[in-house]
Amino acid sequence: MKKIYLSVLLLGVTLFTFAQSKIDLNGQAILRQYKLMEKLGSDNPFKTDKKDLNTIQPFGDMPERVVVLIDLNKDANLAELEAEGAVIRSQIDNLALVEVDVNKVVAVSNLKSVKSLSMPKMAKPMMDQARTKTGVNTVHRPLGQLPQAYKGAGVVTGLVDAGVTANHPNFKNSDGTSRVKVAWTITGKDGIETAYDSEYKLGQFTTDLSTMTHGTHVAGIMAGSYKNLADTINYYGVASESDILMVGLGNDAYDNNILMGIENIIEYAEANNQPCVVNLSMGSGYGPHDGTELFSQYIDKLAERAVICVAAGNEADMGYAITKTMTASDKTINSFVMPTAYKNGQLGNIEIWSNTNQAFKVTPVLYDLTQKTIVYAMPAVTASTNGEFKFVSTKDYSSPGDISSAVFENAYTGYIGVGSKVDEYNNRYTAQISFYLLNSANNPTGNVAFGVMIEGNAGQRIDVYAPSGYSTLASNDISGWMNGGGDGSITDASCAKNV
Repeated sequence: MKKIYLSVLLLGVTLFTFAQSKIDLNGQAILRQYKLMEKLGSDNPFKTDKKDLNTIQPFGDMPERVVVLIDLNKDANLAELEAEGAVIRSQIDNLALVEVDVNKVVAVSNLKSVKSLSMPKMAKPMMDQARTKTGVNTVHRPLGQLPQAYKGAGVVTGLVDAGVTANHPNFKNSDGTSRVKVAWTITGKDGIETAYDSEYKLGQFTTDLSTMTHGTHVAGIMAGSYKNLADTINYYGVASESDILMVGLGNDAYDNNILMGIENIIEYAEANNQPCVVNLSMGSGYGPHDGTELFSQYIDKLAERAVICVAAGNEADMGYAITKTMTASDKTINSFVMPTAYKNGQLGNIEIWSNTNQAFKVTPVLYDLTQKTIVYAMPAVTASTNGEFKFVSTKDYSSPGDISSAVFENAYTGYIGVGSKVDEYNNRYTAQISFYLLNSANNPTGNVAFGVMIEGNAGQRIDVYAPSGYSTLASNDISGWMNGGGDGSITDASCAKNV
């Protein structure tokens, strides 16, 4: 037996000897590891049980066949590879995935048809550091800093979201029971509510929105733990032992539905005498961003009864906001409202806020980007209109009292409206611009662009928002015009005082 083993080992040494190899350096190292695996056999101290799905295996059994990645020469003869027992599994141009006996890898790499060869390398999931980097591990495994580990046991963790799947395995106990205690759907502008509040009803629940999985993803971060394996795997949520409540809004994430969903979660927790945390990974840029809007006031009252976490937003790099404090020598903001979602037009709102009740001048304009000149300006709004909008519109979209303009009609189909007032909840002057613009046949690419010109007063701060998500604020490289930025892009509800 010793002679046979020695001959096999010598064969391995021969098979994995490299000269000027076309196998990359990493591949040569992998083949060397294969040789070591063969030599050690069952004595391999690094060998892991393949049934252990939670372990990334740097070593294992010696493979019989492997799939390698080959860069083929231009005049490659595939029959040459097939003669070595190789099987082409897939090919794109000169690159081919080729299955081959592991003991023939070197021989295949030396074929004339092969320019270079790469061995398969092990990848691993990368989200295993998130809890460490955010400090969650200090709470889960306190190591003396805290009197005990805190993993959410006895706490209600709820979320209001879209695309929730209550029966996902990430929310199951090891015995197959669900950690989700109740799920609701709240849909429509009138808030039609359905409660899945029993084991049977939860078993019938699929999802509130089959085209989205955002809520399930967020719930996993919040509280996921596959079969309560949080102590043995690195991929689990923050509150892995909590009771989970879910509210799915489908395509109807209206303010009223969000508030009703939060209230449902809090009422459940109060009825069961449990502390409660509610996550809201959604929001909008509509509003004054100072906590005074009615939605923020309502969520503030709810936040007196539970911890409510609200998303700050993802728009800091999208140019949705401008904040500027005016000086005596620089008291203007000019910016183009450019579409981001549609090629043939845009719709939405622009909100402009003063930091005080002092008015400012706002003028919507059309600007020819080729001629670099204003071709149309609406009558400027310089004082409160008491919330009444004034519109310029084309014939198909006109209402009594609207302004008509041949230049506007030549460039667009639709309307632009401006209204202003002093807001009763924060005593701040605000102007709102509403627009629906379709490029006309004379302006197919939007070269005649929609812009806003604002003139303030020295010492006055002006905040401009394009909150709809369909438009951005841009300079178009025109001197004197501004790009939007990240300051002010935070969602309005995350400015509420108690969240």
